[in-house]
Amino acid sequence: QTVNLADGLRLVLLQKFGGTYYDLDMISLRPIPESFIQGSAGYETPGMLNNAALSFPPNSAFVREALVEFVRGFKPDVWAHNGPRLLDRLYQLYEKDHPNDKKALDRYLLALPQEVFFPMTFNPEDFMPKISQSTSDFDIYEQWPKSVAVHLYRSAIRKYRFKLWNSDSLIARTMKKACPDVNFTFSPGFPVFCVKIDC
Repeated sequence: QTVNLADGLRLVLLQKFGGTYYDLDMISLRPIPESFIQGSAGYETPGMLNNAALSFPPNSAFVREALVEFVRGFKPDVWAHNGPRLLDRLYQLYEKDHPNDKKALDRYLLALPQEVFFPMTFNPEDFMPKISQSTSDFDIYEQWPKSVAVHLYRSAIRKYRFKLWNSDSLIARTMKKACPDVNFTFSPGFPVFCVKIDC
């Protein structure tokens, strides 16, 4: 139920205030391009959007339709149905109604390439050992030069929790650099993830 509440609440807040929403298991690396604010979400995998990173102006037509669909098609027990798959349903329906009209589709929702927010896979075994160690020569900014933020998949990295927030780990140093104000508000050792506020 908490997931369903979070899926709905982010839509309500974006519709009323506009702005950018990030899940708590994302770390901000670069400023959000102005073009994203017109209305955007990122592909997690080819053909599958994810609602972990959303940018919209207030009173967005897409978000308004998403709220209607959230209520009308609500299925509390189907994983991702009221969140990421809701985005897919709306986007695919609009795409079907506007074939070969990329400009209209982008105005409706700018679907961003996977590398923008989801350069890691859901099973991040290749990356987590590197970014959780203090001696790693793995450079996040060089590894993901086109990423605005990186989704860390909290559920997939719990085994690395204590390494991640070691004050000398690569990910902790990146967090302090990319989001110092947010990072400062949390006590050492707490499994913190970067929230995009104004950092």
